[in-house]
Amino acid sequence: MPTKRFTFSLLSRIVFIMLFGQISLIALGGYALYLRDGATERASDAAQLRDMAMAWRATMESAAASLARHAADDALRAAALNDDMTALADRLAPVVARFGGARAEVLDATGRVAFNSGGEFSWRPTLGAEQVARALTGQPVQSLQLDWAREVVAVNGMALGDGRVLALSVPVDALLADFARLTGGDVMIVNRRGRVLTGTDDTLARALPLDGGLQGNRLDVTVDGRTLSLKSLALDDTGGLSARLVSVRDVSALVAEMRAVQTWTMGLVGAAVLLLVGGVALYLRRAFVPLTEAVSVIDALAAGDTAVTLKSVGKAADRDDEIGRMAQAIERFRTQMTTLGRLQRAQNRQRRRQEAFIHREMTELASTLAPLAREEVLRDLREVEAGEQSQGGGGQNGGDLGVMGVAFSKMSVRVRQQQQHLEELIGELREALKMKTAFVQLQQELDIARQIQTSMLPLTFPTDRPEIALHARMEAAKEVGGDFYDFFFIDEHRLGVVIADVSGKGVPAALFMAISRTLLRATALFGSPPGPCLENLNNMLAENNERSLFVTVFYGILDMRDGTFTYANAGHNPPLLLRTDGTVEVLPRTGCAALAIMEDLPQTDLAITLAPGEQLFLFTDGINEAQNAADELFGDPRLIASLEAAAGRPPVEVIESILGAVQDFVGEAPQFDDITCLAVRWNCPQQKPSTQGARTVTSSGVVVG
Repeated sequence: MPTKRFTFSLLSRIVFIMLFGQISLIALGGYALYLRDGATERASDAAQLRDMAMAWRATMESAAASLARHAADDALRAAALNDDMTALADRLAPVVARFGGARAEVLDATGRVAFNSGGEFSWRPTLGAEQVARALTGQPVQSLQLDWAREVVAVNGMALGDGRVLALSVPVDALLADFARLTGGDVMIVNRRGRVLTGTDDTLARALPLDGGLQGNRLDVTVDGRTLSLKSLALDDTGGLSARLVSVRDVSALVAEMRAVQTWTMGLVGAAVLLLVGGVALYLRRAFVPLTEAVSVIDALAAGDTAVTLKSVGKAADRDDEIGRMAQAIERFRTQMTTLGRLQRAQNRQRRRQEAFIHREMTELASTLAPLAREEVLRDLREVEAGEQSQGGGGQNGGDLGVMGVAFSKMSVRVRQQQQHLEELIGELREALKMKTAFVQLQQELDIARQIQTSMLPLTFPTDRPEIALHARMEAAKEVGGDFYDFFFIDEHRLGVVIADVSGKGVPAALFMAISRTLLRATALFGSPPGPCLENLNNMLAENNERSLFVTVFYGILDMRDGTFTYANAGHNPPLLLRTDGTVEVLPRTGCAALAIMEDLPQTDLAITLAPGEQLFLFTDGINEAQNAADELFGDPRLIASLEAAAGRPPVEVIESILGAVQDFVGEAPQFDDITCLAVRWNCPQQKPSTQGARTVTSSGVVVG
């Protein structure tokens, strides 16, 4: 089900545009007022700072004027030049008394204190050497300093003549009181870290949040519900105290008045905007009623509903405006839609009759075809009918004739396809019969080859020689295989055992196996040691080896008198020696290559001695390389473990145990390589047995087809 999109009506969009325009105008006007107020406020702040600077200079110059009058006293100058401390104290007593707690000092040209009105024996001068030197040039010196009592004082210095300077230190509290009367607010001096050094109101000074210092020349803060405006003037006299003069005024009433004005202004503006937009919205809503109903009627007519009429604008057709013309156009459109509906219903009835005829004829024709072709024709018929229904019986297929044309065209294509398919099936059937005949012949030939290969392997094992016990099995991966085993008596005391694996599988490997076994047995019966025997066999096999096949061979001779086992290994898996104590050893390799690769390859012998009860286990790589469904190999460790578990058993049981372990490991996985194994156990030397009563036992091994 499609998601319904949310859209604004035309009325909503007009109201939104008006509201957005009004808000934009108000925002622009407010921003312009903000810029104007900011410029006015900055100009006012600059004027107030200039007034503060002028008032502070006037306050400082009042003390300087008093000092200048006394510095012009000749008697004071004479007392200072003659170091007459008593006369100097008498002349300066009015100055000290005038400013309440003021201190007068006379400094020499080096800045050393020559006279101190406080009478202290040791006193740090309030003026530095640089300031004393400037005063001696005739320039008046005015600065703020911290005296030894850590009190802020205003220091004025003037030259007395003859290298003497008169310095008057006035407590700044008296000056701040005069300055506060001039500015009409509290005043304080704050250092650059924001700590109040002194002021006219200690309680207010402790309450001000100035820990971070003053930022700029103006700061508005709120303290105890009051809004305070702080004006800051930098006092950075050369050689003096680096601080700021701060004027604090309570502007709570002014701020409250401004906020009230702003609130009323915003309220009146908002009310005006709402009234304007609301009035326009109500007017437009009433004016849009006929238009809204007309749109609804047009939607209904477009959906095929011709019963709707204009109700709320019944007299609209008599109007000579846009609404009247729209009402007339809608009425004409409704009349035409009604006529078109009657024609379409008649056409639909005719189309249904034609569809029924086509369906009946095509169904009868389809019944004469094969089941698959009949089902395809009927499916085409259903698709044509479904397509026409989805188009509302319309006409993109050309109307009724289009339906018949599409239906018969599809049916013709299906009939031709069915005929072509039948011809292809007949051809494939003929080829299949030929291939089946060839396959049956090949299968018969492979069965004969398997029987021949099986007949070449010894299937009976000696039971008339108590010195040994021997058993072997071969399971081919295909109908015929490339593995083989063999054993034969070379003479009365020696037994030859062979196991081999031809490269590849199938018929070529089986033929090469038969040749290799025949030549090996023919060569070995001459009594040659294993090494020279394999050398001769290699030269014979390599002479006409056009398919480049090769064979790995293990050939050994067991002397049944003393258990000596002499062997040669031509690239084959080394056999395993199962001791009587259950341990398994791997026979050392002789380092020789596989046979038939090239001529004149040397083969060497090795010899071991078996103890009574020990047996040899010869095998091909079909055992240790057997794979399960997870592509894991059976491997030498599992083979050795399985052989150890079969210790003490006769060869036939050893072989059955190993093959059972391989089958359990492989499970349902297919066999990829031939499996061949041979086990021989040497018991002990015996006297030559009688030939009467000898018997043989047929092996339980089978060749798997």
